[in-house]
Amino acid sequence: MYEKRIIRILALIKHRRLKLGYSQKYMADKLGISQNMYSKFELNYSKITVDRFVSVCKVLEIDPQEVLKAK
Repeated sequence: MYEKRIIRILALIKHRRLKLGYSQKYMADKLGISQNMYSKFELNYSKITVDRFVSVCKVLEIDPQEVLKAK
């Protein structure tokens, strides 16, 4: 169940990124990380810290609490 929820959250983040026309490279630059690192996060190949999650939400102009509530 936990894994399914993570997949939904990551899908929402990716959908929002694409809706805004942001590339993974753009996101990585804004977060101060490599594009490869951002890609691994979005694909759920690596874990993300709470601080980084909040930073991603800030770049995407979405409320972290709303992302976590997504169904």
